[in-house]
Amino acid sequence: MQVANYCGGRMHVVLKEALGRAARAAGLEESGDLLDIAELWEKVFSGCFQRVDDEVSGQASRFCSGEARCKPVAAGDVGSTAAVAVVCSSHIIVANCGDSRVVLSRGKEPVALSDDHKVHSNSTPSVA
Repeated sequence: MQVANYCGGRMHVVLKEALGRAARAAGLEESGDLLDIAELWEKVFSGCFQRVDDEVSGQASRFCSGEARCKPVAAGDVGSTAAVAVVCSSHIIVANCGDSRVVLSRGKEPVALSDDHKVHSNSTPSVA
């Protein structure tokens, strides 16, 4: 529960920071190419999930009570799954890590917006 609570309180902060960096790096230019946009979102979400994972494991510093700490949030054999959604006026961008799923209810019909993501080395979260 400790890791899930940490991720729930931190993921949106890291995502906001990553989106800001990506927007500055892209020069706020919109190419209109959906592949470029999808790749950008995948890069942003992958970096976000990796950053929070590194903070949880103690591999990256995190701020607690105004000071940087590199202590793990929980024991090494404890983990969590996550599903994140960014809702815009014209798009819903989702990412998941682990067996958390994102499902949209359209009327009475469920629409899967993500696929299960299983842990493999050098893998990235599923982005839809």
